[in-house]
Amino acid sequence: VQAGEDDDVLGTMRFLGYNDGTPALKTYSQIYSDIHDATTGEESGRLTLGVANHDGGMGSGLILTGGIADNTIDATIGLGTASVTTVAGDLVVTSDLTVNGDTLTFESANADDPKVIIKNTTADNQAARLQFQKDRGAAMVQGDRIGEIDFIGEDADQNLQQYAKMMVRADVVTGGQESGQILLQVANHDGGLETGFTLEGGSED
Repeated sequence: VQAGEDDDVLGTMRFLGYNDGTPALKTYSQIYSDIHDATTGEESGRLTLGVANHDGGMGSGLILTGGIADNTIDATIGLGTASVTTVAGDLVVTSDLTVNGDTLTFESANADDPKVIIKNTTADNQAARLQFQKDRGAAMVQGDRIGEIDFIGEDADQNLQQYAKMMVRADVVTGGQESGQILLQVANHDGGLETGFTLEGGSED
């Protein structure tokens, strides 16, 4: 028996059908299994579900990997940042969730929904956190926006209209003298946003 190696293929199940041109047999989906880690005592597998994506090429839509620790399975959903992942019901996340796309939408037709709950259940004096992080990949510049919350509705003609905004900016970025700025803005008469309240860190300790 030969020793196994990482990425060894264990088996592939393909589902084939004909296209609508000059009939040609195509693979429309497949289930693929291989070895993720063959190390003795650390064995983990990988199971990939793939489908033909637009041009007939096979793409991986769901990848289950044994993980790097006991009792963990990592899941990758979708192919590329343009993919759309739809969850029909409630989404319960009990471990880390990374979303690489540009938009995350929660939608409901019920009154007072959707709601987002961030819950901490640890018996200590610490709380749950919602963090906005700005990393421009270079030195921060005065006036850089750190985070924004937009409040958008419609006008009487059902056009989208922004009615308010909460914005946080970097005021002073000098090392050891950092200060921030919070701006509360509202739409004033013509729909334009104007700042009604500003809170600044100041120039002194």
